[in-house]
Amino acid sequence: MRGLLATAALAAALGHLALGRAGGGLPPAPVPVAPAQPTAFVPALPGALPGPWPEQLARPPFDPSRRPPAPVEVSVPAFEPPPPGAAAGIVIGPSGPLALLRLVDGRVQRVAEGMEVEGWRVTRIESARVELERDGRRVELRARPQQAGPD
Repeated sequence: MRGLLATAALAAALGHLALGRAGGGLPPAPVPVAPAQPTAFVPALPGALPGPWPEQLARPPFDPSRRPPAPVEVSVPAFEPPPPGAAAGIVIGPSGPLALLRLVDGRVQRVAEGMEVEGWRVTRIESARVELERDGRRVELRARPQQAGPD
């Protein structure tokens, strides 16, 4: 009970000090201020502004008669399939040369000279290379010998 009375007395004393310093606890009255007079500031424009103003004045940007420029025709070259990826193997036998070509999609196809594979004609098979042709374009695929690994 004594602690409660001491706390209440302390709170009352602090409140009295705070109100006494603030001048009774009331805020000061607001000071009337005269409203500011609005002033319009328009900067002076120079005689000639840089840019294509005569054209823009003659053809306003949002005029209904203005239209975008005509689209430009762009020719897209026809899709040409890529040649087979690599020569996986070459065999020169008594019936003629044969090659195993690894295609772009991972399949392997056996071909002989004169055959077509994915639009490419096999023109020559030699011991280390295969030559293909399509529409006058020639491509050479080299066969890589297998590297012997460590035993």
